[in-house]
Amino acid sequence: MDRLRSLLNQPARAAAAADLAGGSASRAVGLLLLILGIAAYFLRAALNLPWPWLFVGFVILVGVPLGLYFGVVYIGREVAT
Repeated sequence: MDRLRSLLNQPARAAAAADLAGGSASRAVGLLLLILGIAAYFLRAALNLPWPWLFVGFVILVGVPLGLYFGVVYIGREVAT
């Protein structure tokens, strides 16, 4: 059991797990932006909105969740160190 624990706690595995988690977060943010962009396009078409209104709405829709997400990540990293 101690041998297994020592294998699982190796620094290389911890670094690989952190890289994987960071990549997953980046993919999730990219997917969120893609979905919001597609939704904004169809919403503009459905409501016949001009592009400036769509741009402002998209900035708000993207800025708020991303700001909250990266704020939580920043605070989490500060607390962890």
